[in-house]
Amino acid sequence: MVSDLVHERLQSLSKGAGQLFNERSKQHNRGFFGTEIAQSRDPVLVLRQSIGPLREIIGRITRGEYALVSSNTLSRFRDLYDRIISLIDVVDNQREDIHYIGDILVNVQTLTTKGIVRVLTIISAIFLPLTLIAEVYGTN
Repeated sequence: MVSDLVHERLQSLSKGAGQLFNERSKQHNRGFFGTEIAQSRDPVLVLRQSIGPLREIIGRITRGEYALVSSNTLSRFRDLYDRIISLIDVVDNQREDIHYIGDILVNVQTLTTKGIVRVLTIISAIFLPLTLIAEVYGTN
């Protein structure tokens, strides 16, 4: 089932993002997760877009709007409608998981950027006074 495959992929992405957040390793931070998230997001969006109209049609059938459906099969359509609703919940949860993984990766990028800015600030704090002294004594 597509939903199960996407769920497994999201679980592996979530573990990888958690490890990346804990380790903040520069080796893993090469855009690998960005493409993986995009590849996981596409099937979820397609599945969500496919299920929406199906839910509406089956809902109309269960409400008895179509005379072609006999009362004997209405219970099966109600079961199908319940399964579609639960599948929509699963897909929505997967979409939220994708957003959470993206947030984790943004936080990792922010921490990496903070570290770089901290090092550059220290370097500039050391060299700016030296540059000022060299400029004052070097002018004619």
